[in-house]
Amino acid sequence: MFVYTTVKKKDIHIFSDPLNQKMIELLIRNDMTPLDLMKKLNKPILSVWKRVNDMENANIIKFIKQKKKIGGPVLRVYRARL
Repeated sequence: MFVYTTVKKKDIHIFSDPLNQKMIELLIRNDMTPLDLMKKLNKPILSVWKRVNDMENANIIKFIKQKKKIGGPVLRVYRARL
């Protein structure tokens, strides 16, 4: 089954980056937070968060829910739209 999404011309560059491709692949398989992606990819959280934000703004991924760890911050969970 194929799912099509519309991506604006200005957002095409997101798909050309190998790290973004890996993040999208992980988000297709599982719902994840930026913290989960950071741990899985061994990349700085700011780099991961910026890419997640860019992908969300481009409608490549979507926000699913928030979860809160006891004594910790509220984490946003994302899923790929592809």
